[in-house]
Amino acid sequence: MEHRYYNYYEAHEATIDLGDITSSAKNANTLQRLRDGDDKLCHLSLGRGIWDDFNVDEDDDMGWLGYFIGKSVCLQGIGINYLPDGEE
Repeated sequence: MEHRYYNYYEAHEATIDLGDITSSAKNANTLQRLRDGDDKLCHLSLGRGIWDDFNVDEDDDMGWLGYFIGKSVCLQGIGINYLPDGEE
């Protein structure tokens, strides 16, 4: 996986197509909510279940997920139920 710096995400935040960096429409919607500062998204659940807000898959760019989580002023907690094996 390509390593990127914060400046990369800052420069591309407004123009990135969320559908291109996620494995599903559900995940793209969650990233959109994080990017838009949705004040109803105060807890984020990561996993592979139907109740998780973000279903982690190898086709997801976790760098963007981390960037949007870090920029969120509304998010108060994250539950991690699953991460793929072999991730660095």
